[in-house]
Amino acid sequence: VAHPGCLDLHQIRYLLSPTAILNGDLLLAARQPDGSVLVMIGDGSGHGLPAAVTALPAAEAFYAMALKGFPIAEIVLEINTTLREILPTDLFFAACLFHLDEGGRVLQAWNGGMPDLLIVNPTGQIRHRIPSQHLPLGVVATSKIDTAPVVEKVFPGERVYAYSDGLIEASNPQGERFGSERLIACFNRTSRADEWFDTIRRALDDFRQDMPAPDDTTLVEV
Repeated sequence: VAHPGCLDLHQIRYLLSPTAILNGDLLLAARQPDGSVLVMIGDGSGHGLPAAVTALPAAEAFYAMALKGFPIAEIVLEINTTLREILPTDLFFAACLFHLDEGGRVLQAWNGGMPDLLIVNPTGQIRHRIPSQHLPLGVVATSKIDTAPVVEKVFPGERVYAYSDGLIEASNPQGERFGSERLIACFNRTSRADEWFDTIRRALDDFRQDMPAPDDTTLVEV
Protein backbone atom coordinates (compact mmCIF):
# COMPACT_ATOMS: atom_id res chain seq x y z
CA VAL A 1 0.00 0.00 0.00
CA ALA A 2 2.76 2.43 0.94
CA HIS A 3 4.59 2.27 -2.39
CA PRO A 4 7.01 5.16 -2.99
CA GLY A 5 5.07 6.75 -5.87
CA CYS A 6 7.34 9.23 -7.65
CA LEU A 7 10.06 9.48 -4.98
CA ASP A 8 12.50 8.42 -7.71
CA LEU A 9 12.20 11.81 -9.44
CA HIS A 10 15.61 13.44 -9.80
CA GLN A 11 14.37 16.49 -7.85
CA ILE A 12 13.73 14.39 -4.72
CA ARG A 13 16.21 12.95 -2.25
CA TYR A 14 15.18 11.19 0.90
CA LEU A 15 16.23 9.16 3.92
CA LEU A 16 14.01 6.59 5.66
CA SER A 17 15.44 4.95 8.77
CA PRO A 18 12.95 2.90 10.81
CA THR A 19 13.70 1.69 14.33
CA ALA A 20 11.70 -1.51 13.82
CA ILE A 21 10.75 -3.83 10.95
CA LEU A 22 7.59 -1.80 10.40
CA ASN A 23 8.14 1.91 9.85
CA GLY A 24 5.76 4.32 11.59
CA ASP A 25 7.10 7.20 9.50
CA LEU A 26 5.63 7.59 6.06
CA LEU A 27 7.03 9.35 3.00
CA LEU A 28 4.91 9.38 -0.15
CA ALA A 29 4.99 11.36 -3.38
CA ALA A 30 2.58 11.50 -6.29
CA ARG A 31 2.72 13.26 -9.64
CA GLN A 32 -0.71 14.71 -10.24
CA PRO A 33 -2.45 14.84 -13.66
CA ASP A 34 -1.43 18.49 -14.20
CA GLY A 35 2.27 17.62 -13.76
CA SER A 36 2.56 18.99 -10.24
CA VAL A 37 4.06 16.98 -7.38
CA LEU A 38 2.44 16.30 -4.02
CA VAL A 39 4.49 14.99 -1.09
CA MET A 40 3.32 13.73 2.29
CA ILE A 41 5.59 13.05 5.24
CA GLY A 42 3.89 11.60 8.28
CA ASP A 43 4.55 10.09 11.68
CA GLY A 44 2.18 7.60 13.26
CA SER A 45 1.97 7.68 17.05
CA GLY A 46 4.60 5.41 18.58
CA HIS A 47 6.67 3.15 16.34
CA GLY A 48 6.64 -0.39 15.04
CA LEU A 49 3.30 -2.11 14.53
CA PRO A 50 0.97 0.46 16.20
CA ALA A 51 2.48 3.29 14.15
CA ALA A 52 2.34 1.26 10.95
CA VAL A 53 -1.33 0.48 11.55
CA THR A 54 -1.89 4.24 11.61
CA ALA A 55 0.25 4.99 8.57
CA LEU A 56 -1.10 2.44 6.11
CA PRO A 57 -4.68 3.72 5.83
CA ALA A 58 -3.28 7.25 5.52
CA ALA A 59 -1.14 6.07 2.59
CA GLU A 60 -4.07 4.43 0.88
CA ALA A 61 -6.22 7.56 1.17
CA PHE A 62 -3.34 9.77 -0.01
CA TYR A 63 -2.78 7.89 -3.26
CA ALA A 64 -6.48 7.39 -3.96
CA MET A 65 -6.96 11.16 -3.88
CA ALA A 66 -3.60 12.53 -5.08
CA LEU A 67 -3.43 10.52 -8.29
CA LYS A 68 -6.85 11.88 -9.28
CA GLY A 69 -5.66 15.46 -8.87
CA PHE A 70 -7.47 16.38 -5.66
CA PRO A 71 -6.01 19.39 -3.78
CA ILE A 72 -4.37 19.26 -0.36
CA ALA A 73 -7.50 20.43 1.48
CA GLU A 74 -9.63 17.55 0.24
CA ILE A 75 -6.89 14.98 0.82
CA VAL A 76 -6.49 16.14 4.43
CA LEU A 77 -10.26 15.75 4.94
CA GLU A 78 -10.26 12.25 3.44
CA ILE A 79 -7.32 11.02 5.53
CA ASN A 80 -8.81 12.41 8.73
CA THR A 81 -12.21 10.86 8.01
CA THR A 82 -10.59 7.49 7.29
CA LEU A 83 -8.49 7.55 10.47
CA ARG A 84 -11.40 8.66 12.64
CA GLU A 85 -13.43 5.71 11.41
CA ILE A 86 -10.87 2.98 12.10
CA LEU A 87 -8.41 4.11 14.77
CA PRO A 88 -8.81 3.83 18.54
CA THR A 89 -8.78 7.19 20.30
CA ASP A 90 -5.17 6.92 21.52
CA LEU A 91 -3.66 6.70 18.02
CA PHE A 92 -3.13 9.61 15.63
CA PHE A 93 -1.10 10.59 12.57
CA ALA A 94 1.02 13.75 12.42
CA ALA A 95 1.40 14.81 8.79
CA CYS A 96 2.79 17.51 6.54
CA LEU A 97 1.55 17.67 2.95
CA PHE A 98 3.16 20.00 0.44
CA HIS A 99 2.47 20.63 -3.22
CA LEU A 100 4.70 22.14 -5.89
CA ASP A 101 3.15 23.26 -9.17
CA GLU A 102 4.58 21.95 -12.44
CA GLY A 103 6.95 24.89 -12.81
CA GLY A 104 8.17 24.67 -9.22
CA ARG A 105 7.14 28.27 -8.58
CA VAL A 106 4.39 27.95 -5.94
CA LEU A 107 4.42 25.85 -2.76
CA GLN A 108 1.27 24.94 -0.87
CA ALA A 109 1.70 23.26 2.51
CA TRP A 110 -0.45 21.95 5.36
CA ASN A 111 1.33 20.99 8.58
CA GLY A 112 -0.42 19.11 11.35
CA GLY A 113 1.93 18.11 14.16
CA MET A 114 5.20 17.80 12.22
CA PRO A 115 8.42 19.86 12.60
CA ASP A 116 8.78 23.06 10.58
CA LEU A 117 8.86 22.73 6.81
CA LEU A 118 11.93 24.66 5.61
CA ILE A 119 12.41 26.68 2.43
CA VAL A 120 16.15 27.21 1.98
CA ASN A 121 17.56 29.75 -0.49
CA PRO A 122 20.66 29.08 -2.64
CA THR A 123 22.98 30.71 -0.07
CA GLY A 124 21.91 28.30 2.67
CA GLN A 125 19.64 30.69 4.55
CA ILE A 126 16.26 29.56 5.87
CA ARG A 127 14.06 31.94 3.89
CA HIS A 128 10.80 30.69 5.32
CA ARG A 129 9.46 28.19 7.84
CA ILE A 130 6.02 26.63 7.81
CA PRO A 131 5.39 25.41 11.36
CA SER A 132 2.66 23.09 12.53
CA GLN A 133 -0.58 25.07 12.73
CA HIS A 134 -2.97 22.15 13.10
CA LEU A 135 -3.54 19.07 15.24
CA PRO A 136 -2.41 15.68 13.90
CA LEU A 137 -4.94 13.79 11.80
CA GLY A 138 -7.33 11.40 13.49
CA VAL A 139 -7.69 13.52 16.63
CA VAL A 140 -10.73 15.73 16.03
CA ALA A 141 -13.86 15.46 13.89
CA THR A 142 -13.32 16.27 10.22
CA SER A 143 -15.80 19.13 10.42
CA LYS A 144 -13.50 20.91 12.89
CA ILE A 145 -10.35 20.81 10.75
CA ASP A 146 -8.99 23.90 9.02
CA THR A 147 -7.74 22.55 5.70
CA ALA A 148 -6.52 25.79 4.11
CA PRO A 149 -2.86 25.38 3.08
CA VAL A 150 -0.15 28.01 3.47
CA VAL A 151 0.85 29.35 0.03
CA GLU A 152 4.40 30.56 -0.66
CA LYS A 153 6.33 31.51 -3.78
CA VAL A 154 9.42 29.43 -4.47
CA PHE A 155 12.37 30.94 -6.32
CA PRO A 156 14.99 29.35 -8.63
CA GLY A 157 17.64 27.39 -6.76
CA GLU A 158 15.63 27.03 -3.55
CA ARG A 159 15.03 23.70 -1.84
CA VAL A 160 12.30 22.45 0.46
CA TYR A 161 13.09 20.21 3.44
CA ALA A 162 10.71 18.21 5.58
CA TYR A 163 11.62 15.76 8.33
CA SER A 164 10.18 13.79 11.20
CA ASP A 165 10.98 14.53 14.83
CA GLY A 166 13.15 11.41 14.91
CA LEU A 167 15.85 13.43 13.14
CA ILE A 168 16.12 16.30 15.63
CA GLU A 169 15.52 14.01 18.63
CA ALA A 170 18.38 11.66 17.73
CA SER A 171 20.85 11.48 20.62
CA ASN A 172 24.59 10.96 21.03
CA PRO A 173 26.33 8.86 23.73
CA GLN A 174 26.34 11.91 26.04
CA GLY A 175 22.56 12.13 25.89
CA GLU A 176 22.48 15.33 23.82
CA ARG A 177 19.92 15.74 21.06
CA PHE A 178 20.83 16.54 17.46
CA GLY A 179 18.33 19.39 17.52
CA SER A 180 17.24 22.03 15.03
CA GLU A 181 20.38 24.17 15.40
CA ARG A 182 22.70 21.40 14.22
CA LEU A 183 20.38 20.70 11.32
CA ILE A 184 20.34 24.34 10.21
CA ALA A 185 24.12 24.60 10.61
CA CYS A 186 24.51 21.94 7.91
CA PHE A 187 23.36 24.42 5.27
CA ASN A 188 26.39 26.60 6.00
CA ARG A 189 29.00 23.83 5.91
CA THR A 190 29.15 23.93 2.12
CA SER A 191 28.17 26.49 -0.49
CA ARG A 192 27.02 23.75 -2.85
CA ALA A 193 23.27 23.21 -2.51
CA ASP A 194 23.52 19.77 -4.10
CA GLU A 195 25.68 18.66 -1.14
CA TRP A 196 23.32 19.78 1.63
CA PHE A 197 21.37 16.52 1.83
CA ASP A 198 24.50 14.38 2.20
CA THR A 199 25.93 16.90 4.68
CA ILE A 200 22.89 16.50 6.91
CA ARG A 201 23.03 12.73 6.69
CA ARG A 202 26.74 12.59 7.55
CA ALA A 203 26.32 15.08 10.39
CA LEU A 204 23.54 12.95 11.86
CA ASP A 205 25.60 9.74 11.60
CA ASP A 206 28.69 11.39 13.11
CA PHE A 207 26.65 12.85 15.96
CA ARG A 208 24.76 9.68 16.80
CA GLN A 209 27.82 7.42 16.48
CA ASP A 210 26.65 3.92 17.45
CA MET A 211 23.64 5.03 19.47
CA PRO A 212 20.38 3.33 18.41
CA ALA A 213 17.75 5.69 17.08
CA PRO A 214 14.95 6.25 19.63
CA ASP A 215 12.41 6.89 16.88
CA ASP A 216 11.89 6.44 13.15
CA THR A 217 13.86 9.04 11.18
CA THR A 218 12.77 10.56 7.87
CA LEU A 219 14.19 13.42 5.79
CA VAL A 220 13.16 14.61 2.33
CA GLU A 221 14.63 17.28 0.07
CA VAL A 222 12.82 18.62 -2.99
